[in-house]
Amino acid sequence: MKSYNKKCKGCGLNLQSDNIDSPGYTPKMDFSICKKCFRAKNYGEISNHLTQIDQEKLLKTLKNKNVLLIIDITNPYETMLSNINEYVSKDNLTLLINKVDLLPKSINEESILEWIDEIAISRGISFKNASLVSAHNKQNIDAVAEFILENNKDTSIIGYSNVGKSSIIKSLLNSIMMDSESLITNAIGSTKDVLKIEFKDKIIEDYPGFILSGSYQNIMTSNDLKKTNSSKEIKVVNYQLNEGQTINIGNYAFFNVKKANDKKGYQFSFSNLVKLSRSKYSIKEEMILYELDHNQGIRYDLIISGLGKITFKSDLQKLELQLPKGVKYNLIKSLYQ
Repeated sequence: MKSYNKKCKGCGLNLQSDNIDSPGYTPKMDFSICKKCFRAKNYGEISNHLTQIDQEKLLKTLKNKNVLLIIDITNPYETMLSNINEYVSKDNLTLLINKVDLLPKSINEESILEWIDEIAISRGISFKNASLVSAHNKQNIDAVAEFILENNKDTSIIGYSNVGKSSIIKSLLNSIMMDSESLITNAIGSTKDVLKIEFKDKIIEDYPGFILSGSYQNIMTSNDLKKTNSSKEIKVVNYQLNEGQTINIGNYAFFNVKKANDKKGYQFSFSNLVKLSRSKYSIKEEMILYELDHNQGIRYDLIISGLGKITFKSDLQKLELQLPKGVKYNLIKSLYQ
């Protein structure tokens, strides 16, 4: 296949017009983006572009750079990138906690930032600044843009796939009236190489999204991704559950109350398109069964990577979670104590 030097402005891959089934295909070489990025941009097709990248090699290039690490507020523990300080010093690292518009508006910013601090300490991460942002409603985007322009270094933006990195960059460009049309914001893992983006007299480096091992989204179809990626404030669904009951989470996962001394409340936070239903206790042979180890008296968030979370107060319960092979979960102290 003929080699070209022109790169797609959406994903960073070399454009080529020889093979429609190969990466970077475009029907005409005078186009600026490949066919997959074109369809994502113009037809709203959510696609899963995940491919393995050399994460360590990319992280090594961050030394002495001003770095913004995007954190997903719906899964802050895993998206914190625990080894980041091996490559980026505390003074050069800022956390942008994205998707805060998905949280109930009753939670104040101070409580959220304190919670993020606790998670960062548990992950061994030190940082200089942290900001709550939303690409969806532009919360604090102007302040981040000003921070980038006032910094004496160019800025590298990093994060796991689907934390909203491209959406943040698009919002930043829009905030200073710069063109953002070439950016692709609805294809998971679309960026394949470091993209250099002009930002007035500065440069923003858009790094490929790192693959989050164990995320449900790694194995999802395009239709599943549309269902599970919520663009609106997540409505919490409350269930009072007795011993011997199971909640079916859209057939993606099953939450079991195997034993309980009385009826207890559980809060389910998932995309509004994910259907929840209650049934008698049941085991799905095709899934992996996990017994949840929790300490009495603490309110927990049970985060299913790439899907959503269940919040409950630990008491005299025996709880189980059923997931497909390869999908991970985390049980962390909840923001709601």
